[in-house]
Parts: sequence; structure tokens; C-alpha cells
Amino acid sequence: MRKVFGPVHSFWTCYPARSAIIAFLYVAFLWVMSALLGIAVNFGPDEQYTGFINSPNWGPLYLVGLPFSVFFLALFFRLLESAILSVDNILIPQKTTLLPFSEKVFSSFRSSWKKYISPTCIALSIALVLAADFSDIFSPLGLVDSKGEKDWVTYGYVVNESIPDTVYFVFNFLAFFAEGLLAYIGLITVACAAYPLIVFIKKSVQNEFNETANSSPGEREQYKLQWKYDDAHGRCGLHKLDKVFITYVGIIGVAVAMSAVSVLKNKYTTGIDEGSIILIIAVGFLFPLSFLWIILPYWIKFPTKLPSQQELPPELRGIALPDPKPWPLGSERIAWGFLTSVAGAWGYLVIEGVSYFTKT
Repeated sequence: MRKVFGPVHSFWTCYPARSAIIAFLYVAFLWVMSALLGIAVNFGPDEQYTGFINSPNWGPLYLVGLPFSVFFLALFFRLLESAILSVDNILIPQKTTLLPFSEKVFSSFRSSWKKYISPTCIALSIALVLAADFSDIFSPLGLVDSKGEKDWVTYGYVVNESIPDTVYFVFNFLAFFAEGLLAYIGLITVACAAYPLIVFIKKSVQNEFNETANSSPGEREQYKLQWKYDDAHGRCGLHKLDKVFITYVGIIGVAVAMSAVSVLKNKYTTGIDEGSIILIIAVGFLFPLSFLWIILPYWIKFPTKLPSQQELPPELRGIALPDPKPWPLGSERIAWGFLTSVAGAWGYLVIEGVSYFTKT
């Protein structure tokens, strides 16, 4: 994966603990800065404004959550590399001159990373933060009207008139940079998990990998799919790629569930706002696309039973082989139970979104 990434993400991948420590120190710096600005704990008349450390969505949550997310992403990058390399065991080049399948994936991954994946995730992270919290971030400058929440974001600058409002704006910017980094980690994880899964699903079904731009016109590189029926895991050689799949499905499920909880909470407290609608729209498209393009194809293309003795490779004939297990989540009941739960939360979000737009 270091061939795919630039220097920042390569350091991130090679030194997960150091990267997590840097993230921890960054949030700790925000704690110290908020104390110096007088907005660390509840402040104002009768302490009516919520401080940075007291805020349930910031403070301790980010002190733990951001370093954990940074550490998790570094480990996931390593897992991704191992999973892509493992596919070479079941997608076999049909010519000795062909590169291993993983080399093709890494090559196309590197090109897509620079051109599309990283820039798009950065742009989306910035857009999401600004769309949800633009007025709050700029409230100390008085350029826009804030949403009116009584907390350190919107009223921090009233604490000490001797401190310029621009300093509180800088603090808001630094704090919401952490929020943008969390959004970026989530988007990058989803994108990096989806890429090899989509490539494998597409190419394993076609049993081919298109030539690169430098190849002869019309020539195709052939890779034959050969399931490893002697795989002790029963996954026919996909047990490492399964970990990427489970990570992807888990993130989608958590994103849908957390979005539903957030929207439900806002509905009965402050009301459904622009941030809730952004969540609804994003998740509204993400889950069905993921189900149709990745989750369902990854299951239905997997062998459900052993082939006949004549169809097996000669070295596997006449020996006891484990039955294929087409459910990477453990069992069919667990898989459909999980998907049904996620679909229910997604359906609630869709209903709230439709209700919001029909009322307005």
C-alpha cells in the first residue's frame, strides 16, 4: 500500500501508534487552548453556555475517538494490503508474461488514489463540515448568523473581550478540522474497502483484466478464477478479503445506525436541521448502492457447494474437503438479520427525509 499512497499516508500506515499519539496530542492541545480561552467548561451567566470539554459531542469523545480512528485506519491499510495479495491465490494468470493480479490492482489503485479517491474524500469531508457547521464556525466573526446553540462554538467569544474574536474563530477552525479528519477517515475507509471488492467482483466474474493503456489495442490479459476448495476456513481462498468486506459492511451498518439515532435525537430535541438532512441524503444513497454493487454480488458469486470429482483439480480429488461457506458474516441467519436491521434504520431515515421535504 505504500506504493499507492503519498508520504503522509505511508507514514500513517507504517507507524500507527505514532500517528495515534499525534492525534491524541492534537486534541489535548485543543483542551489546553480552550482552557486558556475560558471555554473549556460551562461558562457565562449561570454557566448557561456549554464548554468544550463538557460538550458530549467533543471533549472526551474526541480525545479517545480521534486517536482510535487514526490507529484503526493504519491497521486497516495493512489488512487491505494483505487481502489484495491473497487474491493471487485464486486469480491465476494464464500467461507466464502476465503480472500477478495484485500488481494490477495496486497499479490501478495508485492511479485512482491520486486522481479520484483522495481528492474526492478530502473535498467531501470539507463540504460535509461546512454544510453542517458553516454558521457555527464563523459565528465569532459575526459574518453569518449562528444556529443559536448555547455552547463554546457560537458564544465562546463573549467570555473575554480582551481576546480578539479572530482567536476564537481560529479555535473553532482547529476544532472542526478534527471533525473533518474523522469524516475523512470514514470516507477513506469506505472507499479503500470498496475499491478492491468491486475490482474482485467485476474481474473474477469476467475472469479477465483489461489491458492498461500501454498494451496492444484489443489485447486482453486473462486471469482464471480457481477457488481453493481445500481452504480450511471454507471460504475457498477469500478469508482475508472477507475481513475487508466485513469492515466495509460494518462501517455502512454503523453509519446508518448512528445517522438514525442522531436524526431521532434531533427530532425530539432541537428539531431536524440541515445536518440531519445531509446525513439522510448521504446514507439514503450509500446503503442501497453498497448493497447492489458490493454486498449482494460478493455473496451470490461465491460457490455454494463443492464441484464434482471430475471438475476438481487432480491434487484435490479423493480427499475430504470442507463445504464452502458462502456467508462471510458467519451464517445466513446472522447476515440477513444484520441487513434487515440496517435496512430498517435506513427506511426510517428515508421516511424522515421525505417528511421533511414534503413539509417544506
